[in-house]
This record gives sequence, C-alpha cells and structure tokens, in this order.
Amino acid sequence: MVAIFGVVGASSADTGSSKLVAEVAEQYWQIVLREPTVRLDQGMPVSYLPDVTYQHTAAQAQEARKILERLRAVNPQQITHDESITVDALRWELNRLIEDEKYFWLKSTQVVTPYRSAIPGANRILTSWKFKSANDVDGYLSMLAKYPAFVQSMREILGGQVARGIVLPKAEIAQVDGFLAGYLKPAEKSVFFVSKERLAGLSPAVAERFQASVARMIGEQVNPALAGLLEFVRGDYSAKAPEAVGESQYPGGKEYYRYLVRDYTTMDVTPEEVHQAGLDEVARINARMAEARKAIGFAGTKAEFHEALKKDPRYFEKTPEDVERRLMAFVRLMEPKIDAYFRVKPKAPYGVKRLEPALEASQTFGHYERPSANDPKGYYYFNGSDLAHRSWANSEMLMYHELIPGHHFQLSLMQENEQLPKFRRNAFYGANAEGWGEYAAMLAEEMGLYQDPYNRYGRYASEMFLASRLVVDTGMNYFGWSRERATAYMRDNILESDEQIATETLRYSTDMPGQALGYKMGALKIRALREKARAALGDRFDIRDFHDWFLMPGSMPMTVLEKHVDYEVKRVSAARN
Repeated sequence: MVAIFGVVGASSADTGSSKLVAEVAEQYWQIVLREPTVRLDQGMPVSYLPDVTYQHTAAQAQEARKILERLRAVNPQQITHDESITVDALRWELNRLIEDEKYFWLKSTQVVTPYRSAIPGANRILTSWKFKSANDVDGYLSMLAKYPAFVQSMREILGGQVARGIVLPKAEIAQVDGFLAGYLKPAEKSVFFVSKERLAGLSPAVAERFQASVARMIGEQVNPALAGLLEFVRGDYSAKAPEAVGESQYPGGKEYYRYLVRDYTTMDVTPEEVHQAGLDEVARINARMAEARKAIGFAGTKAEFHEALKKDPRYFEKTPEDVERRLMAFVRLMEPKIDAYFRVKPKAPYGVKRLEPALEASQTFGHYERPSANDPKGYYYFNGSDLAHRSWANSEMLMYHELIPGHHFQLSLMQENEQLPKFRRNAFYGANAEGWGEYAAMLAEEMGLYQDPYNRYGRYASEMFLASRLVVDTGMNYFGWSRERATAYMRDNILESDEQIATETLRYSTDMPGQALGYKMGALKIRALREKARAALGDRFDIRDFHDWFLMPGSMPMTVLEKHVDYEVKRVSAARN
C-alpha cells in the first residue's frame, strides 16, 4: 500500500509538537463526544438529549477559541505529514464552531425543518434504548422527562428568530406542520411508547408498570410540549412567514450564505463561481444527453423523451423487495471490477434496506448509513413508498454512489483505519464524502459499466440533477430567485417528477441551504486533482495510488485534500530520482 504517514522535516514523530497535536485532537474529540447522537453511534451511554440552545453554541465557540490558541504552538517542521492533515482539519472544525455562534440565529431556522431538526436524532436515542434491567427502565423514564424542555428550547429559538426578522417561508410551514404533527399520536401509537417485544428481558410485572408510566408521560408531558410547539408554528409564527424563499431575504442572509458556500464545499469559492460552474455543467451534460438520445434512436424532443422515461415500465417496481433486488443486482456488477481500481476494500459488509415508512414522506430519496456500534453493516436506505410513481431510472448510478465504491468504501475504510485520530475516523465533510460518491458514479463509466443505454442515460440524468442544484441553490439563496423560477429551471433540465422538484426546491432554499453544492463541486474537485496528478506523474501515475491517497487518510476539507495530493505527487516524483 502507498505510504501516507511520511514525515515532513522531522526525524521522529515523537516530538513536542507531535504530542501537542495528539492532545488537541483528543481534546476536540471529547467535544464531539458530548453530542448524544454521536455517543449513541459510538455505543456509549447517553443520559441527555441534544442541546440546541444559543448558550450551548456560545460555550462551544469559546472552547474552540482556546483550543485554536493551543494549536499556535505546533511547529510545522516537527510533525509528520499526516499530523499536518490533523492540524489543518482541526483548524477547520474549530473555526466552524466559532462561526456557529456568529450565525446562530440564521442557522437555527432549520431547528424544526424535517431534514435538519434535532428531533429525529433525539427520538432515535429513545427508540434505540435497550432494556436489560430495571436501571434501563429508570433511565428511559428520566430521558423521556427531559423531552418537554428539549421541545421548549426549540420554541424559544423560533421566538428569538421572529424578533430578528427570521421566519421560515410559507411554503415550508406545511412541511414543518406535517413533520411535527406526525409525532402527536395517542400514547400506545407514539414513537416514544415501548412495545412488549423491546421489554422481553424484563418481568411481565415490571414491563406492565413501565408501559403505564410511559403512556402517562406521553399523554401528560411529551404530547402537550409538542402540541405547544405546533400551535406556535401554526399561529403567530405562521402569520409572519414570508412568501419568498432563500437566505438573502433575512438580515445578514447574503453574508451567511457566502459562508455556507465555503462551509459546504470546504473550498474558497463564491456563490458567483458556483453558479457559473453549474451553468457550465448543465450545458455540458445536456450535450451528452442529446448524444445519448440520438444513440438510442429517439427522434423526439428532450421533454418528450423524459415524459416517456417517467412512464417506462422498466423503471418501476411493484414491491420494496423488488427494489432491493434491483439495487443489489448493480452492486454485483461492480464487485468483480473493484480490484483493478482499488488496493484496499473495507471489512464491513453492505446492503440495502427500506427506510422507516414514517420517514419516507419527508425524504425524497434515501440515504446511506455507515456501520455503527448498533449495526456493523453499512446500508443504503431507499424510499419504498408510492412505487407506482417512483422511477428507478438512476438506480445503477445510485448504487455506485451510495455503496461501492462510493460512500460505503470511504466511510467504512475511514472507520477501520485505527491509525487516524478518532475525530478523523468519524469526520464528515459534505464535499469530500458526497463528492466522492458522485466521483464513484462517474468512475463506473470509466470502468465499463452502464452498458444498458437507458441506464447510461439515467446516469447522465442524475449528473444533470446534481449540476442543476448548483444553479438553483445559489439562485434562490443569493441571487433572489423565486421558488417558481427555480422549479421551472429544474423542470426544463432534469428527469425528476414535479412532486420531487417541489420537495427539493424547499430543501435547497429552507431546509439545508448550501448543502446540495457539495456533491457536484466536490466531484469536480476530485477529478481535477486526479488529472493534475496524472499530468505531473505521467507513466508513474496509478489510479489505485490516487484512490489510496483519497480514501486512507479519511474525509477532510477539500482545501486540505488538495495540499495532501500535492504532497503525495511530490513524494512519488522524488522517489523516481
């Protein structure tokens, strides 16, 4: 395997600066471990719910400033190359905590939106609670008793935002309403109720008393808290909701969005540059799609072809089990080709599963979840609802992006690399991770996949979807586009249905502004770095080396990745002489 832990200007990694880097990395990891959902994923005990308050954010920012000051004492000439990656990644993370305080009231607009709210994470703590003894029963009741205060903190944030002229758009209110109302159910149907199956390890008498206590707390404490939050959203908050979408309408919103562009791309780029990159990519991909339609033999317009694809029975499945079989068939096509492009493969197994049905209404597609202490297998969770209207035209590309050699390779190898500091083994940078997923889907074409011309068109359509996001995300959040303009632009260029476009435009403009930029911008950067390395190394370039350089050090900001690839190219070049 290509070495990635070379020493820069030091004869030994056992220096004072090396020791300081290790200490600070562990100090930061302890901050990360305070987040209850992180503790849950690490298999650690959890005794509190997420803290979404300004006070918590401000305290973290102050701590981050102190840790950054410690890093100033690191001598870059006395640390290894890998330690320099750790230092750069730490600086990025610590500055992000500081920016969280600066932009708290704008960022917390998403406190009740389906994609970004802390509510699903808090609920997951409770729904995954294990019951082995009476102590576990007491612990669950204690956690459930904390839930009303957790909900109240969200109500206070929304009130603080109203006072600052920051209110979610009217179009998002219906999504928030459905999201919150979905948790307001009678006690025994509530997500917080504990079934007999989960209590199988307890005596029937203890289980029965516990269920009665849980039902009482849901009815008397949890549901009233949720109902109060929902009532506020439906009332005074909703009355002040603007018609417009996007960050630029809020006080300081344009500056905040410029920060979001840097944060999500982890590159020094501007909204203007991203917007232009999107326009360029849309034009390039449209040309490829036209060539593909011609090769297929379709004589009509692009719109006519897309309408035909939306109804083509080859892209529809009758049951979730059929979807699972379809997706795994493409994984099996990829598996024999992996060794020619990758030296190292993760140990963790992988597969696909259906999303929880309760989550499907708020998620257009699905998502990958890496192996955790609770489940050692990595899964792509697909949306199995409304299958009669859900096309799987992009299903081949999807598996290369989500499983192999995409997210599963990157995130599992990162977790399995015990040489990395713990915070790096668990890091997630959207442009790096989602950029890698899109790069993996692109790589599959180079590997000779997408043999079916319709699947190849599905790949181009998916690429077009990601490229269009660069245009409409910046358009709505920075250039003042209406949601209607963004919807029309996407409808003209992408394959997705009107219903999916409606969900996605809300996601970009209100749920997760800037987040969608990382996919395409990250992939473009990875490919540019690969071709830069190829040009510099000539016949010494090996694509397996490049993939090692990317995967083995784990996820990192793209600015750090560029420095890392430059280092590796210089190292290989020097070894030639």
